[in-house]
Amino acid sequence: MQGYPPPDSDPPTSWREIFAMMGVIFEILAGPMVIIVGALLLLVALFFAATTNVLLTIPIFAVLGTGIAYLARKAREDEAAAMKEIEAGRFPRGSRRPPPGR
Repeated sequence: MQGYPPPDSDPPTSWREIFAMMGVIFEILAGPMVIIVGALLLLVALFFAATTNVLLTIPIFAVLGTGIAYLARKAREDEAAAMKEIEAGRFPRGSRRPPPGR
C-alpha cells in the first residue's frame, strides 16, 4: 500500500523575524495613529473647554487652524516640487511607476 508524502511544512519562524515584521508594521502605522489620537484628544479638549468656558476654545481653534495651515502649505510645496520634477522629465518621488522608455 502506497501512502501520500507528508505535507510540506512551513519553515519555523524565529522571534527575530516576528519582531522585525512588528517593527515595520508599527513604523508604517505610527503616523496615522498619532494623527487619529491627536484628533480625538483635540475633540475631547474642545468639548471640555466649550462646556466650562467658551473663551477656552480660542487656543484650541488656534491649534486647529495652525495644523490646517501647515498641511495646506506642505501640500502646496509638495505639489510645486512634483511639478518641477515632471517638467524636468522625471517622475515625482512619490510615484511608483517607472519613467517612460525604461
